Amino acid sequence: MLVLAHGRTAEDELKIGMISSIDAAQGRAKIAFGDFSSANLPAPDILVLKDKNQLYRDLLTSASVMETADFKAVFKVSMLQDRPGSAALMEALELLKDRPGALQLATVSLQEKINSSLELHNGAERGKSR
Repeated sequence: MLVLAHGRTAEDELKIGMISSIDAAQGRAKIAFGDFSSANLPAPDILVLKDKNQLYRDLLTSASVMETADFKAVFKVSMLQDRPGSAALMEALELLKDRPGALQLATVSLQEKINSSLELHNGAERGKSR
């Protein structure tokens, strides 16, 4: 999964990386970056794109209060999520790196993503046992 994260420190610029491993017990993930560096980061500090349907809904509800440039960036990210392959996702993440407003709307932390996946899984398990 492609992600955005600061390198080894929060002062490092946002970089695109790929999750190479997750330690759920520690709440951390090892991220490999394109420059062959890696970092073991807390899951809340790693950003992933929102689900494309959720992103589109959030975009429509926030459009009136967003800067035009942020709106355009998030809209393009939403369109790029419809394309197959990782090149489109890389382009989407590149768009967000320098737009904090768009970044905030278009991403969630890895921790939030894991928690929502667990909630969905647990809900499905409860539904099966009925």
